[in-house]
Amino acid sequence: MKKIVYFIFCLSLVIPSLVLAGWGTPVPLNVTSGSAFKTWAITGTASGTTFADYNSTTTDQNFMKGYYIYLAEITMGSTAPADNFKIEIMNDDNTSLTGGALDDCDNATHSKFYMFDLDTTRKYTPPVDGRIKIRTTENTIDSASYTIKLYLMR
Repeated sequence: MKKIVYFIFCLSLVIPSLVLAGWGTPVPLNVTSGSAFKTWAITGTASGTTFADYNSTTTDQNFMKGYYIYLAEITMGSTAPADNFKIEIMNDDNTSLTGGALDDCDNATHSKFYMFDLDTTRKYTPPVDGRIKIRTTENTIDSASYTIKLYLMR
């Protein structure tokens, strides 16, 4: 009986460390706010089809610096942009953080775009160096809107 109790005790010490290690899988990290993502609502102009570039705030910069974008989730607003519109997310020096992964966004209600292959090798993105810019192009719908949620990891 003592051996069983000792074995369970040792196992209870080992299992949490294995879970925390993640066994090499890319798990988004908790950052200062306790979440692993940033979300922005992006809206186009009412009398035209253009979107102004979104430039991140100081809060965004502090939140994201040094992280990689693992996943981008796009949810359409009440008026969706044109089918196959493009989103580009760039660092302060205009280096792409998405590498074309968001080039043909479907105007379906919800889409996910992974920036990593399933085997976790880096596919597209360099780390965020602070300020980011979100640029939306190839839209033909007035007052279009969407929400973009970026999941982060190290």
